[in-house]
Order: sequence, then structure tokens, then C-alpha cells
Amino acid sequence: MRGKAYLNIHDGLGNQLFQLAAGYAYAKKNGKQLHVLYKPKPDTYGRCLLVDQLLSEEFRKKILFQSKSDMGIAFRASRKIRRKLFPWTYIEEDVTSHDKDNQLEILSRRGMVELFGFWQDEDFFLPVARELRDNIKINVPLEDQYQQMQEKICNTNSVCIGARLYEDNGRDHTTEAEDSFRVLMQRAECMESVLPEAHFFIFSSSENKILEELCSRRKNMTLARTKDGITETLQTLKIMSHCKHHIFNQSTFYWWAAWLSETIHGVGQCMIIPPERLFCASRSGIPARWIKSAKSLA
Repeated sequence: MRGKAYLNIHDGLGNQLFQLAAGYAYAKKNGKQLHVLYKPKPDTYGRCLLVDQLLSEEFRKKILFQSKSDMGIAFRASRKIRRKLFPWTYIEEDVTSHDKDNQLEILSRRGMVELFGFWQDEDFFLPVARELRDNIKINVPLEDQYQQMQEKICNTNSVCIGARLYEDNGRDHTTEAEDSFRVLMQRAECMESVLPEAHFFIFSSSENKILEELCSRRKNMTLARTKDGITETLQTLKIMSHCKHHIFNQSTFYWWAAWLSETIHGVGQCMIIPPERLFCASRSGIPARWIKSAKSLA
């Protein structure tokens, strides 16, 4: 090993997966030991470290997960202070840059390194994608409501609709929610035109009435509702990844559900209609094969 690479991991599970994937790719390429740093307590939105629970036992041994509370002052101080006091190399993603080669170049620096960023693009971890597919395992046992939903997913020509309707903060986003859902339904109609036997499973943390009304009118739509107990993150990701096809809007969580479904059903075998880009991606964050898949349905 030629030193250590410290990866700061944060936000929800979708971002954690992107960060871990890019950090592992960097560490492997440069012969470094990857240390994943996480906050010991949930953040403002109740999010905490989950990605470590998705890794196979053998793969888990390659990475050291360390709570920042167990580290020295070097890691508890703010990033600005650390830059002044400690001379190691800081690698920070520039989300305003669309120069992928430049972004990849900064992931080649030597010495002891600390990585910051979202890294929302498959290109950042493409060299280790096969290894990740072999070692990301959602082995959590399913509660009854999840088991029943998964059986229905596996027994139909299932399409996962990941609907993020901007319900995360306290402001009124009714219009934005309606606009977002209208776009998703237009894409569902495109999917339905080539998959007439499709059954749509709508996943959303929102209790929006639009969802309830739509699913009550259509026999080929099932709503995975929070009030029915579909709330646990890992179990939800597991059953979504069993869907054969995917439509989603701005969400890294739903992005990974689509990516992991390719592990189950085969890369290139899933029809995937993604958004044009992800929130914090330095480019679009959308694999070219998904863009091609979406254009074929237009």
C-alpha cells in the first residue's frame, strides 16, 4: 500500500454508494488503503451510515469504516482549518466543471489523501464496476409487506417508478410535485406503448394525493405506500432492484435501484428512462446506455 485515502461519506444511501464507489476506485488504482469517515449521529434529515451494510463480507474487509468521533482533531476540525494545519492532499470534486477528464485526473494524486464530493457519475468507478456488482449484496431479511411486494414484482413485467416529489422540506411544493409526476406519467405511457403487459410499482416517500388517485384508477399500478409500512431504506432498495425496468426523476437512491437491477437482470436488458441529469453531477450522471434506452422509446 502506498499510503491512505480518507473518504468523507455523507447524505443519504444513494450518495453514500456513489462516494464509496468512487473512493474505492481511487484507492485501488493508486494502491492505497481506503478509510471511510462518517458522522456517528444521524444528520438533520435522520440519515446515517448505511452503505456498509450492503457489502459482502470479503469486500467489507478491504475498507476501514471509522467514526469521526474516534479520530483525532485532524478530522473533527472544519475542512478550512484542516487545510491550513495539515499538509496532506485534498481532492475535491468540482461540480461546476463538465470536463470529465479533469475530474478523473484529480483522482490520481499521490500522498496521504482526503476526498470530498458527491461523485455522481458511473465513469468515476467504471474500472471497478464489475467488482462492485459482485460485492454489493442487499441481504437484509424482508418483512411480510416487503416480501409480498417483491413476489408481485418478480411475477409481473415490473416497472419501478421512483417518484421524488420534492416533499423533503417544509415549503409548499404542490405545483412542482404535479409537474414532476406529470413528466413521470408521460414516460410511463412511453414505456407502456412497448410493454403493454407492464405493471408499474410507484415508490415515493410522499403521501401526495396524486399518487393515491392515480393508482386507484389503474389496475396496472401499485403504490408502495409509507402508510403500508414501505419505509425501511434497505428493504425498499432491495425490492426496487428486482423490478425489470425503471423510470425515475431526481434521486440518487432511485438511480442505484436501476443500476442494481442490471446486476440481477443483465446490463442492457433493462429499459431505463432517467432524468436528464442528477443534482450534483459534474456532467449528467446518466450512463450512455440509459440515455440510448430512453431515446429508443421517444
